[in-house]
Amino acid sequence: PASAQTDAFKQAVQAAKFTGTTIGISSKTVGGDAKITGPAFKAPGGDAMYAAGVQYQKYELERNPDLALASGDIAGLGGAQLALTKDRSLTAGFGELSIPLSKALEVNASARQDNYSDFGGAGTYKANARWKASDIAVVRGSMGTGFRAPSLTSLWTPQTTGTSAQFTDPKFPNMPGQQVQEVSGGNPNLQPEKSKQKSLGLVLTPIKNFTVGIDAWNIEIDGKITSASAQETVSRFRSGDPAYASLVTLNPSTGMVDQVKSVFANIGSASYSGIDINAAYKRNIESGTLGLSLYGTYMNKADETSPSGTISKRVG
Repeated sequence: PASAQTDAFKQAVQAAKFTGTTIGISSKTVGGDAKITGPAFKAPGGDAMYAAGVQYQKYELERNPDLALASGDIAGLGGAQLALTKDRSLTAGFGELSIPLSKALEVNASARQDNYSDFGGAGTYKANARWKASDIAVVRGSMGTGFRAPSLTSLWTPQTTGTSAQFTDPKFPNMPGQQVQEVSGGNPNLQPEKSKQKSLGLVLTPIKNFTVGIDAWNIEIDGKITSASAQETVSRFRSGDPAYASLVTLNPSTGMVDQVKSVFANIGSASYSGIDINAAYKRNIESGTLGLSLYGTYMNKADETSPSGTISKRVG
């Protein structure tokens, strides 16, 4: 009880407390781009327009832990926290072409090539079309690919071992809230995420000043970058998922979990689909313009798949 604590004990507790900034993290991005646009050629519906350009960016990351963390003197935080200074550059080139095939139909195509100084690059593309079916209806669709590079944080944050992992082991359900060592941090072997997406939509203007849009979409991601929770890692390990076999260390005598590895990784793939709905109404009034809008998304699929094929359904 508090009444039994001596002044000397209280002073010792105060002296052991840590206050202040634990880790200072700063990032900086500098760069620029250049682009040219203009008519490319005559098309049946008018001038075909082009755009082309280049881009350069440099990213810098600096991580400075407090001296107390750098020395490893704070219990439970995984030992000494290391300083980090990393940078990388991006060069890219892109082009786009828009062609009016008629007064009612227009198609567009674009491509981009990204090159990173630390792990290479990839090319992506997008194609879309817009058809004015009538005075009140427009049909639109698109398809393309995407590329997301791993961040400097997910690549280079130093890995540390702490004691903050908590979970309920499916093999020992009567022992909830187990707490063991957890290795967390970055992963220099990460690869970029790659994706494919497509959409099909309809825009209606049934009355003056009122527009409704409905778009169905699908996104497929390969090599998804994520850091699984301790609970997810242990549960999938116990289910026999080989993608998680190297992320859990067992005690050879008891069979209980001794350590969980929760670093960033390209864990499997993902598939998302849904419907976007938006409505807008605008009219002029005496004192200005009155505008009302509504936006909503219904997601009917969010499946994440491990490299072994185990599917986790996040919705439905």
